[in-house]
Amino acid sequence: MSANPQLLSEQEMNKIYKYLAVSPQDRPVLVYSDRPRCQIFSTEYVVSRFQRIENRWGFCGTSDRIKFTVDRRIFVVGFGLYGAISGPHEYKTQIKLIHCGTNKTVAEHDTSFVCDGNSRPCRVCFKDPVEILPGITYIAAALIRRPDPYHGTKGLVK
Repeated sequence: MSANPQLLSEQEMNKIYKYLAVSPQDRPVLVYSDRPRCQIFSTEYVVSRFQRIENRWGFCGTSDRIKFTVDRRIFVVGFGLYGAISGPHEYKTQIKLIHCGTNKTVAEHDTSFVCDGNSRPCRVCFKDPVEILPGITYIAAALIRRPDPYHGTKGLVK
């Protein structure tokens, strides 16, 4: 399979080939996003735990974690993470799903996301949706290196 030469120039095709073929530190900068897109093929639901959003959370360098269980099989696509109150910023992050009983990491993804400075959570996805089974406790964890983030308060228990 080859790219249609009317869509990409030879220089663009070579840049993409090099990007895919070399180690991350040697990759050329692309003029378009290289982040994978999240795709699901059924109804997507967003679960929001917090009733209020505030700013200036004291970040101490550990991951934020929430334990949860479900009553039916679901697939977790990703998390909504809060960004900076000080305007646009790119964050390096690691998201994980951990089986609480065994402490085994079920899924993990090192990625980045860009927040534009508003208080809405930013969508950060796993490479593939992660199957979560009913009646098992999991931990959703996110480690974010960030300045002056928004954060949720008045969290709901159920």
